[in-house]
Amino acid sequence: MLVIAGVFVAVMWWQRSGTITPPAPTAVRADKNSALPEGGGGGVDSRLYDPANIILDEWSLRPDDKETLSTRADDAFEVASLWEQQGEIWSNTLLHLSTPFFGAEERRQCGEKFAQNATGTCKYGVAMVVEREDESSGRVVFSRSDLVPSKEPACEDFVNCIAKHRLGRVIPLPPGDQKTYALSQRISSGPEKPRTPDQLRASVDGMKFDLQRAREQGLEGAGDYKMDYQIRMQEEFVKYYEQKLATMNN
Repeated sequence: MLVIAGVFVAVMWWQRSGTITPPAPTAVRADKNSALPEGGGGGVDSRLYDPANIILDEWSLRPDDKETLSTRADDAFEVASLWEQQGEIWSNTLLHLSTPFFGAEERRQCGEKFAQNATGTCKYGVAMVVEREDESSGRVVFSRSDLVPSKEPACEDFVNCIAKHRLGRVIPLPPGDQKTYALSQRISSGPEKPRTPDQLRASVDGMKFDLQRAREQGLEGAGDYKMDYQIRMQEEFVKYYEQKLATMNN
């Protein structure tokens, strides 16, 4: 199996946790009144997450319909769970949201603004209402942040910043007649472990070797949509790290 373990994938301080294997399917629905059901990371402050004290915000492209869209987001389905349960029709959506390129600039900006001195990890979620624009894509018309308990004081502002930037983004959708989707995504972000160009090149070479072996074994296009997804995600990581290498070498 292709695996990229324990890497962080974006520019500067705060990145999405990178693994080509999606989160375990639990059919998680977003709930604006509770944290996601995962543990938090360590940090520099003893202040624990308390829903009574943390302000998690929401945004809408249509302020007059914000309450209606917020109610719809209460029933959001986690994209990785839909992929597990309904199959390949969700591969493009999951890949788009999970690739290290998606939202990389926004994460960099949010990290620079709110998390320059952060040392801990933020585990969080973004609930979205997506309206179809054409046969294969839709626009995020509503977004809401959610946060797992954490000692890291930077998480609240960082997560709200990420969710705000999600508004207005166009993402792939499965084909069909459904006009509106309520979707959610779980994400983990934290400081990137510094690596030299040689270390990063070794990682890229290892990923390329895994891809070559998978193709030699006939795993690509063999009817296993999960393997095809992992191969595509591995390719995205290779491209991302090669771009990063080019920047480091310059």
